[in-house]
Amino acid sequence: MEKKDIDWSNLSFGYQETDYSFVSNYKDGKWDEGQLTKDHTITLNECAGVFQYAQTCFEGLKAYTTEDGKIVCFRPDLNAERMKDSCERLEMPVYPVDRFVKAVEEVVKANAAWVPPYGSGATLYIRPYMMGTNAVIGVKPADEYQFRILVTPVGPYFKGGAKPITIRVSDFDRAAPHGTGHIKAGLNYAMSLHAIVDAHNKGFAENMYLDPATRTKVEETGGANFLFITKDGTFVTPKSDSILPSITRRSLMVVAEKYLGLKVEHRDEYCSMKLKILLNVVSAVRQLLFRLLEKSWIMEKKSASQAEWKKWDQSQRNCVIHLQESRWDILRDQKDGFIRYFKIQFSLMGNLFSDKLSCNLLEWIF
Repeated sequence: MEKKDIDWSNLSFGYQETDYSFVSNYKDGKWDEGQLTKDHTITLNECAGVFQYAQTCFEGLKAYTTEDGKIVCFRPDLNAERMKDSCERLEMPVYPVDRFVKAVEEVVKANAAWVPPYGSGATLYIRPYMMGTNAVIGVKPADEYQFRILVTPVGPYFKGGAKPITIRVSDFDRAAPHGTGHIKAGLNYAMSLHAIVDAHNKGFAENMYLDPATRTKVEETGGANFLFITKDGTFVTPKSDSILPSITRRSLMVVAEKYLGLKVEHRDEYCSMKLKILLNVVSAVRQLLFRLLEKSWIMEKKSASQAEWKKWDQSQRNCVIHLQESRWDILRDQKDGFIRYFKIQFSLMGNLFSDKLSCNLLEWIF
């Protein structure tokens, strides 16, 4: 199968229409046979259950080209099982596990030309999803549903690929205690949109979410899991009823224990006061540095109004107050590490400050 003429190595994580999707409809208490379709448009009643009460769930997995040219998927049966759990929690009819796997195979095979070549760094993203389709005005489950699978070639989820990212401890909760955090419901992700946009606006790649009940334990980020390696070499994953049962995480736990010989623990992982303060201080100082850059820009313009200066001064004072309120006593032993971090920050900002000014600012901060 000849591949599509695409710049595979420069793909973003975005949607691109391919040749076929898979669709199956549920009506009168049963699923139809399902089929491949070239129609990628969905037309529904304005009062459909998916629109009125967000009765929808989805999955996500990938297809890869191996070195010998074969196309493979990673554990689609587990995605089918997880979607079964989501459907049961949302009072939606379960799409049978065996038919789910077969549908994935069919749609990937039909779009084989869209599966990125080996070594490109790209993959074919597979998105199975289900939604209530008939009109529902009272608060109740729909009677009719549609199960679909779309596929699209994608690059890495994080820009730059598998590299370190900057995160923050979020002030928002990803899910409610005893809620729907353990299933892949669309409503969970809608609730996270404001938090991730706010994080990006403040210079962070992701949020670290804590458990919603006590806000003392690490759970996950908006788009990935946390995995910890302790000083004694133990492989630790956070345990929580409000975390999605990640297929990647569960697979890595097996690899770590069975193939790497590591001790594996799935347990509560508490977010220490030191970590919370460290992340908050980094956030505050980053904001302060950006304010200084803003001031430098305004000075260069030489046309700043009194209102502009007043606005800048207030934002600077807010950052300083945030720093002053931090528990420096807990972090005193981390001073050298912080200084190295902020020197890197200065470097990344384009060396707009002299070494003398940088050192003076660092001494003032600490």
